[in-house]
Amino acid sequence: MEIQLSYNSLVNSLLIKLGQRKHLNVEIAQGNEKAAEEIIKLAEDTIRVRATFKETVDKYQGPVKCLGMTIAKATGRDSGASFPTSITLISGSTPDSGGSMKNWRTYVYKDTVIEFEVPKFIYDKFKNEYEDINIEIAPNLSSKDLINDLSIDDEDSIE
Repeated sequence: MEIQLSYNSLVNSLLIKLGQRKHLNVEIAQGNEKAAEEIIKLAEDTIRVRATFKETVDKYQGPVKCLGMTIAKATGRDSGASFPTSITLISGSTPDSGGSMKNWRTYVYKDTVIEFEVPKFIYDKFKNEYEDINIEIAPNLSSKDLINDLSIDDEDSIE
């Protein structure tokens, strides 16, 4: 049984323990198929979470991650950093890169608020594991809420 790796590195680490990685897939070892199917089923049950950065978070020469998701990625000191398309910026700053040429870092700044989808079992297990990030289930907005919050300034942001 061969399974394509997930978008979530924590789900991938579980699948890799059940077999052997082959580039973007995992060949599940004989006898581990049922466990792999259970993990995949669990990973399909996702929720939208909101992450609020209580402090600036940085990662040495790599992406900033949260709940197995890449939150911000840079490739060098001067590359700048960006959120993947799966991340929605609610408020705050866009990520950045910095440091020296040899010792660069990826930064997500204090008071940044983002939302993204994550498997529910990952959220349940790790939601309280981050000192510098408050993680909660994202609020559901109704069309009435969105209309009430609409301003003339929103028109300019869609160009």
